[in-house]
Amino acid sequence: MEQYFLPKEKQAQSKVNEGASKRKKVTNDDDPTEKKIKTAAAPNPQWLQTHEWLELRKVDDVTYMFCAWCESAKFTNQMAKGIAVYKKETIDKHLKAKDHLTVEKKRRENQNNIVV
Repeated sequence: MEQYFLPKEKQAQSKVNEGASKRKKVTNDDDPTEKKIKTAAAPNPQWLQTHEWLELRKVDDVTYMFCAWCESAKFTNQMAKGIAVYKKETIDKHLKAKDHLTVEKKRRENQNNIVV
């Protein structure tokens, strides 16, 4: 009952206090600059089955992922040079890369021109 008869100043102040308590408190754990990048220890073997262009090569005890298509086309993108970051996101980005799309388009055109 008292909340309905409080002066308007105190009502406004109580609403501000309620809003502040409902907000998420920021801690050191929430700092985005300190978050670790999640990468796998090794590439997922299923990626080789779903992406025919993906190759794995071991150089100096480090496994690198390569795009065979971009490498044969002599492009200089990450996957043509080889990358040791095993993330699905990396593969998804490469699928949208201009170089890879160009090679993929040429390969499709060549497959459609089969001599009968």
